[in-house]
Amino acid sequence: MVLRLASLLVICTAAVAGCDGDSSSSSSPPPSGSAESVTGRERIGWVQGSVSAGDMAVLQFAAYIDGSRRVLDGFSCSPSGGDSFDCSAPLPPLTAGRHTLEIVSFFTSSSGVVESPRSPALQLMVSGIVAQLSPAAANDEFAASDGRALHADVLAGDLIDPADVAVDARGRAFVVERRGTLRIIQPESTASDAALIEPLFSARDQGARALSIALAPDFARSGLVYTLSAQPSEDGSRVFVTRFRELRGRLGEAAVVVSHMIPFGEVDGSLRFGPDGAMYIAAGNPDSGSGQILRFLADGRIPAENSGVSPVYWSLDAMPAGLDWQPGDISLWTIETSRTIDRFEVRRRGEPDVNATAARQPVPADSPRLPRGTQASGLAIVNAPASAFDGDAIVSSIGLADLLRFDGSRAQSPSGEPVRLLQGRFGAIGGVTTTTSGDIYFFTQNNETWGAQHEVLVRLRLVQ
Repeated sequence: MVLRLASLLVICTAAVAGCDGDSSSSSSPPPSGSAESVTGRERIGWVQGSVSAGDMAVLQFAAYIDGSRRVLDGFSCSPSGGDSFDCSAPLPPLTAGRHTLEIVSFFTSSSGVVESPRSPALQLMVSGIVAQLSPAAANDEFAASDGRALHADVLAGDLIDPADVAVDARGRAFVVERRGTLRIIQPESTASDAALIEPLFSARDQGARALSIALAPDFARSGLVYTLSAQPSEDGSRVFVTRFRELRGRLGEAAVVVSHMIPFGEVDGSLRFGPDGAMYIAAGNPDSGSGQILRFLADGRIPAENSGVSPVYWSLDAMPAGLDWQPGDISLWTIETSRTIDRFEVRRRGEPDVNATAARQPVPADSPRLPRGTQASGLAIVNAPASAFDGDAIVSSIGLADLLRFDGSRAQSPSGEPVRLLQGRFGAIGGVTTTTSGDIYFFTQNNETWGAQHEVLVRLRLVQ
């Protein structure tokens, strides 16, 4: 079915300039307050005017959904007489509710993307059966919102509530599941392959949840793996770090190196090693609007330079959903979230404050700004000199069902908005990491729509 404005949607867009003066074939958008009722499985159609067949061959199309740009894949166009073409494309993935849709045409030149003005806005009301993604979507090539070609490889399709992922130099993905298991997934795996599953908890860890994983900086030599977990108690949650040694896909020599009480009730958190070799733990509760960043040495001791010989390096007024460092800089970037905000923050090492949030540095004016409704779930900064994404910040989003890429050279993309890499193709994204080759690994968080044991792990690569 092709959805058309009013009874038949015909949106007139021009190649770069405006449409023909004769707009008799274009309907007006629905009156204010009305909306087209759709299920999300329709196609959208429009007339592309004032363009030659040669120019038509280089045009692409994008939709602005509530102001966010998404490249339209799978479009088709056929001559309709004169210099006009009838075009249609599947609707982009949409959540239930009301949305505004506008279409543009664009092409890529030596100086960048050249885009037409937006079409008249179409109001959509998504209801009924919303198109669902396949939980084990096939490997695919598609375009990000800026037109860059990407290739996705689904490496696992049966994950159960994944919490974090780390990747070693051999391309093996270490996925922690909240139930207390670790899966080691080979780089050539597919969605149907079985992965090794290793238990993380002992009998004393009753009620605990696994939260995060980090490989030791010298993992290739030492084989040391660190996991972060949380166990609820009457006074909040005990977060603990367990160190393992991995050998041929098996874990051994388990030792708890960190045990620390956090007074925030049930917490979530991330574990990462910083450029100084120290171990950083970001933990908090989005409901309480509180969080902490803890700093330890790899053996669990508190560094002498921590203020007051406390592991609490910074106290926060929001939950830290992710942390990372830009290449060549010791400043810590965090992505912080609560019921009302999603924001980036920068913190300078050597300026800890255990009593308040005063150590938070003003974020530069050109720093990334997260779109409304992001509901960030993770942060990874690409450290791959050979990659076009080197220095870029990648934010995983539950609310927008996307990976948001912020240009590391200017801290934001030229348009002032992040590039949307996935545009809803895999549903809600639960976390992200990157490798020194520039590959991006992410996992989904769609238990409510896909059911248990259907989350996927995906490797995303830039098509050169």
